Amino acid sequence: MAPKAKFIQEGKSIDYTPGSDVNAGDVVVQKDLVGVAKLDIVANTLGALAVVGVFDIQKANEAFSAGDEVYWDADGDPYGGDAGTGAATGTAAGNVSMGYALADAGATDTTVRTVLQSNAALNAEDTEQLAIIPVEDLAANGDIAARPIFVHPRAVTLTSLGILTEGSPAGVDDDNTAVIAVADDASNAIVSKTYNTAAQPPDTDYADLGALDATHKVLAAEEHITLSVTQGTTADLPAFSVIVRYTVN
Repeated sequence: MAPKAKFIQEGKSIDYTPGSDVNAGDVVVQKDLVGVAKLDIVANTLGALAVVGVFDIQKANEAFSAGDEVYWDADGDPYGGDAGTGAATGTAAGNVSMGYALADAGATDTTVRTVLQSNAALNAEDTEQLAIIPVEDLAANGDIAARPIFVHPRAVTLTSLGILTEGSPAGVDDDNTAVIAVADDASNAIVSKTYNTAAQPPDTDYADLGALDATHKVLAAEEHITLSVTQGTTADLPAFSVIVRYTVN
């Protein structure tokens, strides 16, 4: 029996032969597939496009927050650039999703740092994927109880969980701890991190939440994970994003 499929490559970059010259850094859209040329490609010559990775993408005159979905407007006007040459935007209508913002970007910033989330790689088995879930700025002593934050249509294995804060924490000490916990659908603990006097939350930075439970980090198809935040009276975490890294099983 003839094989139904033959492995070609991992898919982090894909072959591409353009009809006209492509410059390094150009964004190339093929229907719903967005790639970035890392090197110049001469017309009618085989080259490659990156469909995963982190890039600073020229953007329109609009603001982004970490975790926002980023779309590519092929005819957009980049702030401070040449009109009509294409720009990242937060507007979905008429544009193509290209990934998610990894950091805040002001309206007058010229680029937004974006992790590509190409359809070519979205469900690739054994390739690490990334999801970013924004969490609001809670007041001191504010809590979150088992909020669903992530689900995937296929079975996945979580590889790490961390937080990226958007400011400075305040009031966290041994008497006023801040606890971030992630669990599965059945309330089984996947990871929990307690911040106190000695172990302070990250200040406008990323920090891993620690080793994941070997059993419960493996999720069934459509199984949620939930976030809980418990803060002491004066403990006041800034707004942050949960960074979920995973592989599709």
